[in-house]
Amino acid sequence: MNSQQKISYSPLSALIIIFAKVGAMAFGGAVSAYLLHHLLKHGMLTEKEYLEVLNWCQSLPGPLATNLSAYLGWHFNGAWGAFLATVALLLPGASVIMLVSQVISEAPEQQVFQGILSSVAAAAVGLIAGMTWLLARRLDDRSWLLVAAIIFVLVGILKIAVPLAILFVAPLLWWLVKKKGEDNESST
Repeated sequence: MNSQQKISYSPLSALIIIFAKVGAMAFGGAVSAYLLHHLLKHGMLTEKEYLEVLNWCQSLPGPLATNLSAYLGWHFNGAWGAFLATVALLLPGASVIMLVSQVISEAPEQQVFQGILSSVAAAAVGLIAGMTWLLARRLDDRSWLLVAAIIFVLVGILKIAVPLAILFVAPLLWWLVKKKGEDNESST
């Protein structure tokens, strides 16, 4: 089926199927990429329409995946669509978490599972640190490292809310952007 063909079943059932697939496949992330693929494949939205929806949903408070499912469900099928699309998205992941929790809670050797989970958490921290390092090395202006370090201290150590930390750092960001613009003008 190409992206120009329309779906052959009701939009509500298509939406539930799409969000259930996305919820099962994108467990832990990448929801927007899977969702874009499926919506384009079924001809429900164009890429431009999807990007507009994505922009709106990113500006709303709460998790992006839930915002996308509620908005798109409402867009295609009203309040029932919003409810059912959100449930279809969340149900696969919630079911897996409940099943794994049940298995872990009934296991005779819970310390083994605690060790496994601690190892996974350590690996996740290592992956995040490695990715942060790779991104930081690509910064052409080292002053942005200062901004990242300040936000890390404010959010990670002092436990200040992210929006408040960004608001606190906004004058520094404004000054850096202004300075970079002035430097670019003087070099031309």
